[in-house]
Amino acid sequence: MAELAGVSQSAVSRTFTPGASISSKTRAKVLAAAKELGYRPNAIARSLITNRSRIIAVVMAYLENLFYPDVLEELGRRLAAENYHLLLFTGFMDRDSDPVFDQLMQYRVDGIILASTSLSSELSDECTVAGIPVVLFNRTTERESASSVTTRNREGGRLVGEFLVAGGHKRFGYISGLETPPPTVTVSAATARRSRRMASPPSKPAPATTIAPTPKRPPANCSH
Repeated sequence: MAELAGVSQSAVSRTFTPGASISSKTRAKVLAAAKELGYRPNAIARSLITNRSRIIAVVMAYLENLFYPDVLEELGRRLAAENYHLLLFTGFMDRDSDPVFDQLMQYRVDGIILASTSLSSELSDECTVAGIPVVLFNRTTERESASSVTTRNREGGRLVGEFLVAGGHKRFGYISGLETPPPTVTVSAATARRSRRMASPPSKPAPATTIAPTPKRPPANCSH
C-alpha cells in the first residue's frame, strides 16, 4: 500500500491511527490506495502489537429495566468519542458474574464496567494484577481495586422525606423493586422506611376507604 500510494510505511500507519499527525494530502493518497486494494485495518492484529484492544466490556444484568438501554446508549456514545468500543455481556443479578469473566478476558479488553452485578474479590484482584480497571455501576464496593458509580440513596431518601413533610403530606405510597432485590434496591427500601419515619404520624388513623360494588340494574322488561 505504501508503494502504491508513494509514501512511507509510517505514513500509512499514521493514516489509520486516530489522532496521529499526518498531512491531508498524504492521508488522501493512502486512503485512495487502500480503497483500490480493498484494505481495511485489522483491529485484532493491531491489538497484538499495541497490547490494547480499545474494547470496554460491559457486563449488565436486569436488562428488563428500561433504564439500562438508555445507559448503554450513552456509554456507547461516550466511549466512541474516545475511540473505544463497547462489548456487551449478560451478567447475573443474584450472584457474581464470575462465569462471564473467562469469556470477556478472551477479547483482551481494556476495561470492565459492571452494571447491577459484581465480581468476586478474587477476580477483582486478578483484574488489578492484569492492569484492567473495573468500574461498578449502580453497585457499591469497599474494595480499593474497583471504582464505583452509584446514587447516594440515603441522602436521596432524606430529601424526599423532607419534601413530603414540608408539603404537609401524611400518607405515603412506596413502590419497591423486586421481591428478592439486589443490594442497591435493598438500600432504597431502607431509605424509604427512613423517609416515612421522618413524617409526623397523624393523631388518629386515617379511615379506610371502601369502594362499594355498583349494584346491578334489573333487566329491562321487554314484554308488551
